[in-house]
Amino acid sequence: MKNNLKILLTPVILFFLLTNNIEAEMPPDEHVFNEVYLPGEIFFPPQAYSGRQFLFDDWKKGDIITQSGKVYTNQLLKYNMLLDELFWLSPGVFNHIMLDRGFINKFTIDIDGGQPLTFQKIPVKNPITGADAMQFAQQLYKGDLELYVTHHKRISARSEVVRTGETVSHQRILQKTQSYYLKNTSGEIVQLRPSRRSFISSMGKDRERINELIMAKQLTIQNQQQLIQAVKEADQYLKSVSVNPDL
Repeated sequence: MKNNLKILLTPVILFFLLTNNIEAEMPPDEHVFNEVYLPGEIFFPPQAYSGRQFLFDDWKKGDIITQSGKVYTNQLLKYNMLLDELFWLSPGVFNHIMLDRGFINKFTIDIDGGQPLTFQKIPVKNPITGADAMQFAQQLYKGDLELYVTHHKRISARSEVVRTGETVSHQRILQKTQSYYLKNTSGEIVQLRPSRRSFISSMGKDRERINELIMAKQLTIQNQQQLIQAVKEADQYLKSVSVNPDL
């Protein structure tokens, strides 16, 4: 009887062990029990600074596009400007997950009454080392030319007194800066400013043609909106030139 019981139990134990191993080895980005699991770690950004770290205070719906091209829609997301990291509110347990940035190619954030904001990873040169580092940048225009802006928060040297109940502390102030990048027709990603000279310089082999365009249309480039419009005009002009070189 004991031998028969052992024979019956052995397949059951083996099945239990095998199914447990299969579950443990499932990729973190698979749908399990209708829940989404994305790779990352539970992380709460340091609060010892004065100023907003996130692009938006509230969780916003958005989509994540992975490096493999897989799309996760309607996820609750926050972009941290100080850390340059994307945070995800996991469904069900509502953990604050800082996602593995190597897993992400791009993401979108829905905003009320407007088009979703699209963020793409682009190579940005470190001003000290000269090495490229991948950074999330908001896409402002996409055609044969592409325009991006990065949203930075840096820790400034200034501080302010913050009172929490009876506790008084000095907190360093976070300062926001923005940097613009243009991907020209040669595929180079060049940092630029909203100015005519910087815009023309970023165009690489198309400098002369774009200079002619700006002079002919008397384009003013002094702010973000004017920079977007200039990129759009330049993109359309370069396309027309490629079709009719006599222009």
